[in-house]
Amino acid sequence: MNDASDASAFGDAILRKLDDSAPLLRQRAPLQTATPEFAWEKWFAISNAKVFRSVLPAALGGCSANQSSLMRSVERIGYLSVDAGLNFSVATQLASSLIPIHTWGTPQAKARYLDGLASGELIGAHAISEETAGSDVFAMQTTAVDDGDDVVINGEKTFVTNGPLADLIVVYAKRPSASRLSSLSAFVVETGTPGVQRGSALAKVGLHGSLNGTLTLRDCRVPKANLIGGDGGGFHILDKVMKKEILLCFVISIGESLRRLEETIEFAKTRRQFGARIASNQAIAHKIADMRIGYETARALLYQAAAKLDSKQDATIEVAAAKIVASDYAIDNAIAALHVRGGAGYLQDAGAGEAIADTLAGPIYSGTNEIQRNRIAVALGL
Repeated sequence: MNDASDASAFGDAILRKLDDSAPLLRQRAPLQTATPEFAWEKWFAISNAKVFRSVLPAALGGCSANQSSLMRSVERIGYLSVDAGLNFSVATQLASSLIPIHTWGTPQAKARYLDGLASGELIGAHAISEETAGSDVFAMQTTAVDDGDDVVINGEKTFVTNGPLADLIVVYAKRPSASRLSSLSAFVVETGTPGVQRGSALAKVGLHGSLNGTLTLRDCRVPKANLIGGDGGGFHILDKVMKKEILLCFVISIGESLRRLEETIEFAKTRRQFGARIASNQAIAHKIADMRIGYETARALLYQAAAKLDSKQDATIEVAAAKIVASDYAIDNAIAALHVRGGAGYLQDAGAGEAIADTLAGPIYSGTNEIQRNRIAVALGL
């Protein structure tokens, strides 16, 4: 077998293992009314299917999965798993820590962290946003200063997905530099390091199964071996990582949307009003048809962008366009699913309202849709 067929067989095995876990992944958790809880059993079902490990080479038990292959696996997670927050945390594990450490980490960092991240035993995150620096990453105030063989990091981060649980966090910080583009560097910080304080989970509107918190670093001493991507390489890493994160997050969302679409079709075929199935009502049928059109459009854009990344081409416009279309579609899909169900869809245990709350975050995270439009405009020379 060649590398391509090996990777394809590995990916098929992942899908079979995920399908085997479908009964577990389809279990809906109680509505979150207090402290959010993380679905550990589901997490390890996903990690045991080797979704995380697939990005690593065969020598480390993986198949060097490219972006398109990895998206195929996580799309199935979105389709099977009803916990959108957990699904989001899966994408974060891959994009925030596993992929950057594997791609740009030092030999010491790879040896120390990759196996644990791939097995799911270690939880990873990345810390970028601050109170005064969200989309404008160069406005961040977190600093990293050399001190012998170490770097001392000080700063405060927020909206750290997986942060409250994380064993290690890729922290982006400012370094002394004459160049704006080389002013950021990325460091792997173990959360047990003195000076590191993880905040408790933030109370969010949706995505409750993904714990998101703050991070405080006070004179946090990190070995220089934990620098990834070289000194001043933070922005380069961030640009690459965020493109991958967007595609992973929203192909998961596409899987979730397909599940809602199929459930909506089934409901419309069985629900009867005025002596007929509501699916025979043209207004309902057209609403469902629009759900399918949106699904096909968003999915095609996501995989088109992935193909460009896999062929080492610039995918700035494609990724931004896919993010805008997929995030807007997810909201439309969730609202349509509720509307077709009528009053029954408005009940909490129907899950439709929860899906709307989950999808509302899409146009915000991983670079707002307004920022994505700016990127497209710049790429077009405007």
